[in-house]
Amino acid sequence: MSNTKKAKEPTLLQVVNRAVHSDDYKAKAIAYFMFREIVEDVHDRISDSEMAELNRRAVDRAHALVKAMSDRNLMTGILLNFASHIKDWDEPRDTEEYRAIMDQANKIASGEISKMSRDCLSAYAQKVINSEDT
Repeated sequence: MSNTKKAKEPTLLQVVNRAVHSDDYKAKAIAYFMFREIVEDVHDRISDSEMAELNRRAVDRAHALVKAMSDRNLMTGILLNFASHIKDWDEPRDTEEYRAIMDQANKIASGEISKMSRDCLSAYAQKVINSEDT
């Protein structure tokens, strides 16, 4: 009989937590939140391949932003780089859409997660596990 203990498999919650806190996941979530839902209205005017390329570019930029958030000097450089482009933009608004987004995020953060969201997170977590095994 062997005394070798088998490593305990992480729980789904542990894997999902690790996945959603990865920079890659954050970049994709930010890109979807900031870009994809907004441009969906014009998706019928561009091809699927053009939309896919726009999504990739948004994720790449969001990834750069996520990385910069951990470095105060780099983040300052990014913010200053775009200052002249946004100086005349309107201030953020407290809209019904904003409140709905924050309400949904609070529900998810407190454990009130929909079956669809749970299934999506499970699938993403499985993808993370598979990529770590290779």
